[in-house]
Amino acid sequence: MEIQKIEEKVKEALQKGRAVATGIGIFGAVLRKNNILLRRRVEKESLIYGKDLSGKWELVGGGVELGDFGEEYQSAIKNALARELKEETGLEINVERLPIVLLPAVLKKSSIEKLGLIDWAFAVPIDAKFTRATKEYERKIEVGEIRWISVEEIGSVEIVSERMKYLINIAINYYRSFQ
Repeated sequence: MEIQKIEEKVKEALQKGRAVATGIGIFGAVLRKNNILLRRRVEKESLIYGKDLSGKWELVGGGVELGDFGEEYQSAIKNALARELKEETGLEINVERLPIVLLPAVLKKSSIEKLGLIDWAFAVPIDAKFTRATKEYERKIEVGEIRWISVEEIGSVEIVSERMKYLINIAINYYRSFQ
């Protein structure tokens, strides 16, 4: 579809008071025993929250991009996860062996009404045994860009948003249900 047609449909939907789907966020909740891997946010801008969230903690992940889509039904999720994990942590993952479980969090109704958009975010619980650490991972741990945080400590860490806290908690609870 051409970008002009997409823009027309978005404008049309907004004029009718309808929400517009803006994207899909995929976040890998990498878990190891009683710890979860979080990254310190460096990006200042936030389309959804409209404020600087840099310096706060979040799950590893980001938006699904057009290049992530392939022929398999789960290819976009798997490819986005692999790309984001490598970019943000230096961890490599074999997504072909990874069971994909999507734990969703949509914006609250008040946010949708205020912003006029819908943004889907999914946490994917990942057992750390599916990952392989690189030198970049070691560097990011050393400089504090990423950090293993015990699940008991989560409440004392400044998380970027309530929705991210929700994603972290449902991933931890899901992971614990199999331990």
